[in-house]
Amino acid sequence: MRFLAKKILGLRVETQTKKYLGQIFNFVVDVENQSIISYEVKKSFSKKELIISSSQIISFEKDKMIVKDNVVDLLVQTKIASMKKNEALTPTL
Repeated sequence: MRFLAKKILGLRVETQTKKYLGQIFNFVVDVENQSIISYEVKKSFSKKELIISSSQIISFEKDKMIVKDNVVDLLVQTKIASMKKNEALTPTL
């Protein structure tokens, strides 16, 4: 299956278990290999972005991209690590 860039941008993204992650708003191309290496996803009106690598994609359908469920788990782990790092940097009085 082939998609034009205008079909990729705005494409719905969900996990295997149908959890809605957002829509593709950007993607990164490896020019040397002529392939997309990652997709940037976010929900409407949200500042939070999720970067999905090509290895995390299960399939493309006409109206959505389906990714592995562990994408959500990795996002949670990243948030927890970030919170711990911020706590470590916060001075205690």
